[in-house]
Amino acid sequence: MEITRIAISELKPYGRHAHNSANAVRAVAESIRRFGFKQPLVVDKRNVVVCGHARLAAAKSLGMTELPCVLATELSEDEIRAFRILDNKIHEKSSWDVDALVAELAEIKFDFAPFEVEFDLGLDAPNFDSERAEPELERSYQIVVTCADEEEQSALYERLVEEGYQAKLCNL
Repeated sequence: MEITRIAISELKPYGRHAHNSANAVRAVAESIRRFGFKQPLVVDKRNVVVCGHARLAAAKSLGMTELPCVLATELSEDEIRAFRILDNKIHEKSSWDVDALVAELAEIKFDFAPFEVEFDLGLDAPNFDSERAEPELERSYQIVVTCADEEEQSALYERLVEEGYQAKLCNL
């Protein structure tokens, strides 16, 4: 596998990309900021993105000027289109080993908050060992607010956090 650096201005998102990754862009940008750009994009011979639309958008938001890319020149057009879909779809087949995740989270000191991710570690998880990790069982009162778009959602979230509320971003 050969990695080539390509100017962001030469990279083109696929116009009919069926996977909406807009809600992940901020978290991906935070990941790039924190860990560096560790996973190249995959592009076709015309520099159209095959895999990595969220990484491209995140890199743009960070002001990056070029990205590492793998050229998928050996794939046919149909293979590229199938790979683009499968790259996102196959992730849905994965699940967490809750015991392993609880153990891993218990052993590291890391602030996941900037990534806006949550881990469902409820007591109903299979083989949950309550002596290894105590989930919070506090009663919580929640409200669901419908926003017109992601921008309004982000603004409301920021305002609530600034006012001292514990807020989470969700899309239903």
